[in-house]
Amino acid sequence: MIIIGVDGWMKFKTIVVIGSRKYRNRSMMRRKLYAELIDNKEENIIVMSGRCPIKDSVDNWAIKFAKEYNFFPLEVPPREENTKHFFERNKIMAHYADKIIAFIPKNQYRSGTWNCISEFRKMGKSDYRVFDEEGKEWDKKW
Repeated sequence: MIIIGVDGWMKFKTIVVIGSRKYRNRSMMRRKLYAELIDNKEENIIVMSGRCPIKDSVDNWAIKFAKEYNFFPLEVPPREENTKHFFERNKIMAHYADKIIAFIPKNQYRSGTWNCISEFRKMGKSDYRVFDEEGKEWDKKW
């Protein structure tokens, strides 16, 4: 994504951070984001997430993390609180994503998070990582 800034045009990398509502390990999520974004010295980052109505959720933790580390936070809420609009929102996030970092409990194979990753993959994109609550990376068989 390219945005005009004070010094002219700047290229931003959009990292979509999403997760299952069942994911509960906030400290693990923060450690993984720190490793992915700060230890890798990523710059000009937009952290995009989808405003989950549950305050104690990956979406909301991601926005707080972005603000804390001076990344550009961008929330993409659904137009309405129903499945159709959640999937519409997921497709929008997948479109703008350069990378997805997802947090899903091990063996949870159905969720809106997987829907977003599926949309991302349909667009020919493959830069995504999925972590369980122990911090182990995993994926489902597509």
